[in-house]
Amino acid sequence: MFDYKNLIIQAIFMCVALMVATSCEDPDPFFEMKQKMDIPPVSMANRTVFINQNSNEAILLDSTMTSKGEAIRVDVPYAPIYMQRRNGAHNEVLILSKGHPGSRDSLQKSAALTLVNAHGRKTVFELGNNPFDTVIADPEGDYVFLMRQRMEDKLLENINEVAIISLNGNPDLDSTLVYRTLEGTPNQVFFSENFQIGGVPKKIACVASTDMLFIFDLEHLDRRPTSVYLGKNNSTAIHAEQIIFDGKTERIYVRSSSSDDIFSLKLTARVADEDRNDFATSIDIIGVGRHPSDMALYYESDNSKLFVVAEVSEESYIIDVATGKTIQIPFPGPIDRVHIFTRTTLGVESRHALVWKTNATEFYVIDFFNVGEQLGKNIRLIGKSFQPAKALLSVFEGNKMLLMHAGIGLSVIDLDVETISPFASRQPLYDSYLDRSRGRFWVAPNGQQRVAYVDISETATDDLILDKAVEAVVPVFDAGVLLVVHDSAVGYVTLIDVENPDRIHTRSIRGFLVENIL
Repeated sequence: MFDYKNLIIQAIFMCVALMVATSCEDPDPFFEMKQKMDIPPVSMANRTVFINQNSNEAILLDSTMTSKGEAIRVDVPYAPIYMQRRNGAHNEVLILSKGHPGSRDSLQKSAALTLVNAHGRKTVFELGNNPFDTVIADPEGDYVFLMRQRMEDKLLENINEVAIISLNGNPDLDSTLVYRTLEGTPNQVFFSENFQIGGVPKKIACVASTDMLFIFDLEHLDRRPTSVYLGKNNSTAIHAEQIIFDGKTERIYVRSSSSDDIFSLKLTARVADEDRNDFATSIDIIGVGRHPSDMALYYESDNSKLFVVAEVSEESYIIDVATGKTIQIPFPGPIDRVHIFTRTTLGVESRHALVWKTNATEFYVIDFFNVGEQLGKNIRLIGKSFQPAKALLSVFEGNKMLLMHAGIGLSVIDLDVETISPFASRQPLYDSYLDRSRGRFWVAPNGQQRVAYVDISETATDDLILDKAVEAVVPVFDAGVLLVVHDSAVGYVTLIDVENPDRIHTRSIRGFLVENIL
């Protein structure tokens, strides 16, 4: 017999869904209960990925300017807690799920790291009952390290354990996923670029722990990491805060602000022995004043030079790595950050450094030509920013840099002509995004209805008023779109055409979260 009552109820729900999806009003509480969207969305290719933690589902929204809200839905392992775009030339996202330990009312569900591509295909790396909560990926997107930053509700937990996954490997092979228990709790991972040992290219990862460094050969995960003890400084723990890999000298430079030294690790090739790495490590100590706060590597006649700044002593140091010779250069004020850059004048290349202090306004340039003879005479103040400096976010062609301020606004620093051009703002610009291919820098602070951009090449700016306040912003620059997420239980986004950022070329999509929800 035909069930008219059921048919009527379904029709009512469908009408409600349609009205909510096409309305600007607040959504029905029914839909709010169905969604949990705490994980920030990310982009890949021409899609934006949302995670509904209540349904354990990834929603891949078509984010092109011609989109009608089409979305691919992908089931992901139980309890997703984190997502990021896969680094490198990969149109995939990484989704970390913590699983479930099992209980009287629920079966045990494995923790997992899942790769999802733009077509909705997925690869799952199961992690068993291992509640990792931190994902650190290499710049090429080939490897990830999983660690723990907090304790789960377990009786005992191995906080020194890391998991390393080769993302290009087969999940069914033991060599693809490796677990290692270190001699300390890991807190950071540094990956090499253009490194070699004995003239042979090497992919190296350094895992930092208190007073220790663990060196992994990423192409031989079956081998145990090489342990390096950094020691203590007057009983103060040493935490590696910065690591530079020098392929020319086959050295690794380690800086910690709790030490007065730079650690220079020399890696030398040797025959692999059982499960040990095929390189040995020796360490040299380079004294650089009190508590070095930043360092940068540059080359002079193929010789490696380290430029180190120390805030406490108001000094900088240039270290010739080959000879150990150090040139000490006093500054007129405290400094804690450095950026090396080059200029080409009449076909001649010269090297310089921009030096400044976080939360200060003064910016200096130092010339490296005959730096040992100048002794401070080659330092000049190029200007002051109108607000204290927070961070240099990006480097553009032509030595143009973008400075974010600790207060409000931002500035463009042109290192070729040594000028600072300020842009004022009514509020702090915490959320910012760089479109490198178009030379534009976008800002869209949460809780207000404006999106603005700076055209770096023309040093010009403009903004756009939206219909609803910003909740999140996702750059989908591969599709020529800046996607703005608004508060909505049914899904509400605004697509901004980055080639034509005006109201005419802006459109909205509503209701993409409620498909198949009834």
